Amino acid sequence: MLIVSLSSPAGVALLTHDRPDVALVGAAVRLAAFWTFGPLLIARWGSLGACLAVLIASALHAGYRGWRVRAAMPQALRAWITALGLGALFLPLLLVRGSWPVDAALYLMFLGGYGGVLIFARVITLGDIRATWAAVTRAGHPPARSADGTERR
Repeated sequence: MLIVSLSSPAGVALLTHDRPDVALVGAAVRLAAFWTFGPLLIARWGSLGACLAVLIASALHAGYRGWRVRAAMPQALRAWITALGLGALFLPLLLVRGSWPVDAALYLMFLGGYGGVLIFARVITLGDIRATWAAVTRAGHPPARSADGTERR
């Protein structure tokens, strides 16, 4: 998911800045990477190798796209790198595993800690969280209509 979070905004920037050539080369990079690494990794590790091939191809694709649009979205790239680095602080939690209650408690600790660190580092704001929550909870619900049939907000 981290790779997609870099690749998708870069794709939007490519479309809005009318750079289809970069999008096409990026797709070719992903395809070539998958067909280069895929057969070797699949032959060695089966479905795990296929997953690794997709991961490698997606990472190269995202890296290429991100590099090519870095001037158009420097704040987004900086925020992505910051979020990735702050997330690495919580990797030691993977070593502390146990029963499902322990895993659930660790997950809650991670959510609270990572969210707090992202807010403290100003990668996200409480307003961002509120807006996301409002968008998620309204998904699938049509807007309310008034008595005269017009849309209410």
